[in-house]
Amino acid sequence: MVSAMEGGGARGVRAAVSKQRETHSLVRGKAAQPGRLNIGVESSKKTDNSPATLLIVFLAVLATVLCYQVFLKKYNSGLRNAVAKRAATLFPESRISIGSVTKRDADEIELSDIVLREPGRSGKVVFTAQRVVLKGDLDISNWAQDSLAVKQVRLFGAVFRIWPKSKGRWSVDAMRPHSNPDTHPPDILVNRASVEIWKASPSDQTPEGRKLKPIRIHDLNAEAISSFNQDSWQYSVSLGAQSEGILDELRLDGRLLCQSRGWELRGSYDNLRLRPDIFGRLPDPISGQLEQLSGLQCVVDGRIEAGAANAQELPWFRAGGQLTSGTVQHPKLPYRLDEVAGTF
Repeated sequence: MVSAMEGGGARGVRAAVSKQRETHSLVRGKAAQPGRLNIGVESSKKTDNSPATLLIVFLAVLATVLCYQVFLKKYNSGLRNAVAKRAATLFPESRISIGSVTKRDADEIELSDIVLREPGRSGKVVFTAQRVVLKGDLDISNWAQDSLAVKQVRLFGAVFRIWPKSKGRWSVDAMRPHSNPDTHPPDILVNRASVEIWKASPSDQTPEGRKLKPIRIHDLNAEAISSFNQDSWQYSVSLGAQSEGILDELRLDGRLLCQSRGWELRGSYDNLRLRPDIFGRLPDPISGQLEQLSGLQCVVDGRIEAGAANAQELPWFRAGGQLTSGTVQHPKLPYRLDEVAGTF
């Protein structure tokens, strides 16, 4: 009986030990699985943060940036060439140089240091501008599709130089645009420009060998707004200006017909101070018409009207006003006339 009990006890112990081993084996198996999972996750993290992966990402970003910079540089260069080409087509009687072209907004570009010269290697400067801002269809897509269109032009720091040339021509004839009269012309806004009126070419001298001095009109602000009237485009023009020591204020309004090149201007001026030296500085085609007034010195407030039916016809001119504080001294008069006043 004891033997039986001992035999049964031994079998119970062996069964318990076997069961315990199985339990330990299961526990080791369960513990091993999380261990393997953790090892897999750690391996994945190491792969994502490896130097090779970071280098690939960096090179991809760098390539994208470089491609964009190359495209942008090509766009800026292409835009500058497109503007220069369009300007040369618009003003074929002049030579134009542009300092730089900068994209400002989606529909704006800025041109700096613009110079317009007469044709020829020794052509004199007719027009300069510190800045010109163009507004319109000027985006990258317009450049890529060759559909650039300017709807507004703003001039800053512009200088217009006017002097007579042979055969009735003037220096500003080089600025006459050769645009398609059927296309929509851009609006033009002028901010604080100046006009220099020269007796002759700026490089010429007086008979005494002195350098010519122009009559300068400054603080010129103007706008020319385009519209379609009947069967052609036209500009409605308004401007105001001053001339230090000569004119307090000038105001003009008018219109310009794009197709026929006809024009009309009406306006008024305040405190125009006429003096013999002023007549002597006017261009010969103008001073020749005012020879009888060469000895007059006075102050004039007046109004003017001028125009031409087209580019081929001579302009007409009318003027009226009030003259005060006048004196007249002329070789044909035996003595000087003082306190001259009147209306005309």
